[in-house]
Amino acid sequence: MPGHVLYFQRLAMFAERAPATSTGGPRDAVADFFTPPADGPAAMRYGVLIEVEEYWQSLGVLWGELLYSISLTPGDEAKLAVLDGRWRREAEGRERPLQILARMVGTSMLGDLVTALRPELQLDPLTLAEPNLEAAVFDTVQMIRDRTERMSQALRRRPLGVVDAHADTPPGGAIRTVRNTTRDRLVTFHFFEPLERFKVMVRSPRVRPVIFVPFRLPNVATPDVVRRFGYIFRRTLLDRGLLPDLDRLLGGDEPRGGASTVRLLEHVESNLLYYSTAIIAAGDAAARHAALAKLRDPMNRPLTDVIENAVVGRMGAAIALPLRSSAQLPPEWREPLAAYQARPLRAGDGFVVTIPHPGVWVSAQAHEAMQRQAESHEAAG
Repeated sequence: MPGHVLYFQRLAMFAERAPATSTGGPRDAVADFFTPPADGPAAMRYGVLIEVEEYWQSLGVLWGELLYSISLTPGDEAKLAVLDGRWRREAEGRERPLQILARMVGTSMLGDLVTALRPELQLDPLTLAEPNLEAAVFDTVQMIRDRTERMSQALRRRPLGVVDAHADTPPGGAIRTVRNTTRDRLVTFHFFEPLERFKVMVRSPRVRPVIFVPFRLPNVATPDVVRRFGYIFRRTLLDRGLLPDLDRLLGGDEPRGGASTVRLLEHVESNLLYYSTAIIAAGDAAARHAALAKLRDPMNRPLTDVIENAVVGRMGAAIALPLRSSAQLPPEWREPLAAYQARPLRAGDGFVVTIPHPGVWVSAQAHEAMQRQAESHEAAG
């Protein structure tokens, strides 16, 4: 059975060096991707993108904790409600348990795993004061393992139960009906937690050089901007429950200042950094190149001569752009990167993770025929 591959990324920014090491290039270049300026200038910084691939191979399913048992006489039936609080969002119904667990370990730069423009999951960025890339990569691999184990345990700790179905059964509970179809046997139905075990192997992590380019934080929470970039908002909307509000705004069905528009714009305003990054990363590549072409890197080279025109992440109010080669880095970081790429970190033997599946599994246990059981009781009496 083929396995699954999960992709994780972590940005590492190189700490600011003392002014004596500066090459004299401009340190206050800020990309203005939008018309209205906002924040003051900041400096470009160099760093790396740590890329980790995990290969998940299923070791098979297994029965978990016994949740509930009920015995039925011949012809009887029972309706039971399965209260599964492990999968809380409607979107999770479209995802595999493995995808949901991965999203608990890392976050997508643009949208969730169903709508994301990129499959990589982002981990918390870090700042490197010393050029020890192997230690940073090892820390990243260990972080993924620790989080994966913790999140799998957290999933299992979420409430899961089976109760008799009544009129006041909480909404969202799935109704399961069990029936004893035998003629002369008592049948006990057991409800179990469904689980699956995986062997997780980490492939040798890669490290790529990047440059962090600060950008002016604009006000994208306006009807005009949302309409202009509606195709991006539709794919990257954090709260999928606001899709009807977005459709009304894009379709012109909502009067100016209507309640749904206000609700949508308040959401965008509270996530300005996220949506600004989404527009820059997923917007028109030519427009992005035009904005970047006005800048020079810290070594006074045209920025577009040393970068790839793609956004691989964000750290604060700065987007991360891949450098075309490690030769674009300052010497004090160029050598450590070359040394790591020559001898990348070797992953360990892997680890085993157990994760739950939605719902419950049911097994039926038929007992001895009731007539024979009664005769044996009489003989014993």
